[in-house]
Amino acid sequence: MAYHDSLTGVGNRELLFQQFQVLLDAAKHNNRQIAVLSLAPDGLGQINAISGHGLGDLILTKVAHRVQKVLGKNDLLVRMAGHRFIALLPDLTSRSLADKKIGEIIKEFETPITVNSQDFDVTITIGVCFYPSDGEDPASLISHADAALDSAKLNNRGNATVFSEELNISMARSLYLRSRLRHALENGEIIAYFQPQVNVISGEISGIEALARWNAPEGQISPAEFIPVAEEYGFIDELSRQIMLDACKWSKKWLDKGYGKIPMAVNISGRLFHNSRQLIRMVRQTLKETGLPPELLELELTESTAMLDPQMAIAVINRLGEQGISCSIDDFGTGYSSLAMLKSFPLKKLKIDRSFILDLTSDRNEEAIVRATIAISRALNLTVLAEGVETKRHFDILKSMGCDVIQGYLFSRPLPAADMENMLKTWNPAQVIADLA
Repeated sequence: MAYHDSLTGVGNRELLFQQFQVLLDAAKHNNRQIAVLSLAPDGLGQINAISGHGLGDLILTKVAHRVQKVLGKNDLLVRMAGHRFIALLPDLTSRSLADKKIGEIIKEFETPITVNSQDFDVTITIGVCFYPSDGEDPASLISHADAALDSAKLNNRGNATVFSEELNISMARSLYLRSRLRHALENGEIIAYFQPQVNVISGEISGIEALARWNAPEGQISPAEFIPVAEEYGFIDELSRQIMLDACKWSKKWLDKGYGKIPMAVNISGRLFHNSRQLIRMVRQTLKETGLPPELLELELTESTAMLDPQMAIAVINRLGEQGISCSIDDFGTGYSSLAMLKSFPLKKLKIDRSFILDLTSDRNEEAIVRATIAISRALNLTVLAEGVETKRHFDILKSMGCDVIQGYLFSRPLPAADMENMLKTWNPAQVIADLA
């Protein structure tokens, strides 16, 4: 009992530190390697938030058992804290032996975990380092495996990342962003930029998407860098609140200046969407503070967020709809929604992910997927928007397929508010269509 975790049945920290040095001494004597794995399941935090920690504990136990099933009798698996495990693969003559086991662990999670007759798609992310090349003592090796795990959580979920000095530099950058992000939010450095959504037939701006941008003192920091950090370290709710408030303020100004009733689309993180009380309170407060009519606010959630708990998602979308706020599915095609489930969602719009648009002119499979998505949207009476449209050729193909709305660099990059206002002021729909004829 002193050396085993009472929940999962695998070893605990005491067992790890009792055995680690023994294994290191043996590896040094026999000129062998040890692989140190830092493992954590993905999405368990959201499951806990939605369904409670009791269900999460059952899933965590099954995660431990699946990993243990792959490991050999001489390998060691321990639960460190929360959702994180450490595995030691000792007595290795080559790294390929570790690679094989790591591949088998990841493969174990291709099958959903079933608890109480309900299936959960839980993947596992792994950080890896090796003795002696990446460290020669337990503290250094665990630290490096954890650094590889943190990097994988940000950039390579559901897979393994091996520690390297380059990764160390990358994680130092991540830690810097983490330390700066709180101050950036407090100092108003993160603001909304805006990208127009253009009706394919009329050429009118039929919507605007608000996108987070970080104007740091040293220059603009890419959202590809800071959004994952915000999500991983708990800043995403405050970031979402500020972008929503900024977007709605500008939308109300443009409405008052007579630029038309143009819906403003704001992205909602999965974490915030599944905390429905906080989300609805945030939306109400924002609309009250800015005076924006609720029908001009559109919330975008990713397909994977909606599919994590479809029934809950439907309930939240309905509650928002009762207040006049519409929802759309962003990044459609990257998740795992079924047609039967999709038709149950009270949506008005689907956004086809840019990854399908970029190769539209050269990949017949991508073309078939986009064509099928547009057909599905038509059948469900949904507006379909294609994002990432960069060329006239993209526009022509999408128009011929019956796509409703286009968003992308063909019309504009994301713009600061003043430039977006100038675009609204000077936009000529007829000229836009004529130029694309």
